[in-house]
Amino acid sequence: MKTTNGEDDRLDIDAGLGISQNKITLNQSSLPQLNLPATITLYNANFNSPKILKDGAECSQCSIVSYGRAAKEVVFSVPGF
Repeated sequence: MKTTNGEDDRLDIDAGLGISQNKITLNQSSLPQLNLPATITLYNANFNSPKILKDGAECSQCSIVSYGRAAKEVVFSVPGF
């Protein structure tokens, strides 16, 4: 990862990033460098009506960029984690 000052920074991703079926979690205290706006794609996502949650509640600052039910793909943006 490149930091804002241009230096390379090694991250222990296993320390706080969780990726599972239809869910992405980030422990902000373990990986504060990743608490940034992001565009995320979930593949093989089987949703009827996808919703983006942050801290267990619907995220009003997040947006679904695209959703292809037949392709089972959801692309969404978040302001941070």
